[in-house]
Amino acid sequence: MRACSAYLRAGEPRSTAYVGGSVGTGRPVYGLSDLDLAVVVPGDGKASRASSARVRRRWDRLTRALPLMADVVDCCVYEDAHLRDALADSTITYGLDRPSPGAAVYHGPATDEDKMRLLERPELYGATAAWRRVAGPDRRLGDPVRDAQRRRIAAWLELQFLWRLAVELCLDPGRPGAASMCVKLVAEPARMSMWLSEGRRTGGREQTLTDALVHMPDEAPTLNRALALQRRLTATPDPPLPEFLRAFLRLSSRIAGDIGAELDGAGRTEVALLGGDEPELALPHGGWEPTGPWPTSDAPRLLPLADWRAVAYPTMPDETFAPVAGDPGDPVQLARAALVMEKGPYPTLQAGGLLVRPFHGGRARLRAVQCRATDPVSFAVAGGRATASFPDVLGWSALDTARRGVAEHGAWLSQHPVPSEPSGEHLGVLIGAARAALFLESFDGSRPQLPLTAAATTRALADRATGARGPAEAAWEAYRNFARDWTAPPDDTVIALDEAVRALPPYAR
Repeated sequence: MRACSAYLRAGEPRSTAYVGGSVGTGRPVYGLSDLDLAVVVPGDGKASRASSARVRRRWDRLTRALPLMADVVDCCVYEDAHLRDALADSTITYGLDRPSPGAAVYHGPATDEDKMRLLERPELYGATAAWRRVAGPDRRLGDPVRDAQRRRIAAWLELQFLWRLAVELCLDPGRPGAASMCVKLVAEPARMSMWLSEGRRTGGREQTLTDALVHMPDEAPTLNRALALQRRLTATPDPPLPEFLRAFLRLSSRIAGDIGAELDGAGRTEVALLGGDEPELALPHGGWEPTGPWPTSDAPRLLPLADWRAVAYPTMPDETFAPVAGDPGDPVQLARAALVMEKGPYPTLQAGGLLVRPFHGGRARLRAVQCRATDPVSFAVAGGRATASFPDVLGWSALDTARRGVAEHGAWLSQHPVPSEPSGEHLGVLIGAARAALFLESFDGSRPQLPLTAAATTRALADRATGARGPAEAAWEAYRNFARDWTAPPDDTVIALDEAVRALPPYAR
């Protein structure tokens, strides 16, 4: 780590290198622990970012010369201003506490991939809580100050990250470090539970498991086995994946239940869900077309996926999920569900108050696992209800979801003027931008409304925006054709919708 830091900092003497994770806390398992390296360079987040670019170029050269480095070391580079901006926040809450919210994570001049990763996984005690300085000036980053709701969001984002790791482990149970990962699937949710319910911080996994024996005596048999396994990791024991995955599912359900109980006293906002019938779905990435092993049976029903990511992250509609039978606590069934679809609908397993969408890579981003507080729309749609009940708390509220959607789509609009040859993808994101704006505008009426699909969005746009009926109806027809056979939409249709969307008050302001 010192040698790697010295190479990356060459030419950037004011930069600082930190080691994180178990190595940063002084509790590594040698031969198994990842090496997490963070390099922080001076910068205000607005200039050319030349310093961070130089460090990243040196990292690229290093990994080309020594490919093993990319497998051993996880390197992130931050500008000082970007890091401090992200430390006390998350992608769910970013910019919401500002007088005029509009800050974006995924688009805009300040977009940064490593900052995105930090905001999508702010970690339980703060991303820098486990950092130890290796070289360079002390920047005194400090731990973030989080209220109870920000702690819940950080814990849930960490749980989503763990479910992604669990799926990867089920897909490759013989991978090096599998036994260590099994311990992690028990220790880390136990840590979350103690942090959320008691505000108790714990140290390494051994201490966490020992403390958890007092906090959750009903899980004592599994906790004791995890403790014994942790003490034998250097002997490369066989991973007890079936037992520990089932425990991971139980602990995840426990966290979801605790969060739900804590939010019982919060107010609720009922949001009317518009559209969503399966025949009107536009599916540019295809319908239920299994690419992996799956029992030969009737195709499951496709339901519109309008979770936080679908509303807030600029992408093409219509995303869908398919409730399927299966046990997310069974490694074989979890791996099978992860392999059945490479694109299109998300096979979704339900158990213990959770919706599990077992994918790996970008498909699982921000949606590997959900509960009623984090994804009320999917639970409502799966239950056949016409309204979704959002908790009135920071980040997860209906209003905050709409505000984040407008912020991200507004940044996308500012970066993407209508191209000389408009595409179906551009048209799809414009429809998503319209949905976010219409959702936010609906809070000025008697009842908030969320269009679930592209068809419902263009209908709502035609009904509510002056002069938008013609562009909205033409846009739906063109997008439906594009989703069916990737027919390029007429240029004038995309241009007209672009003008109508930019004229919507949330973007015009």
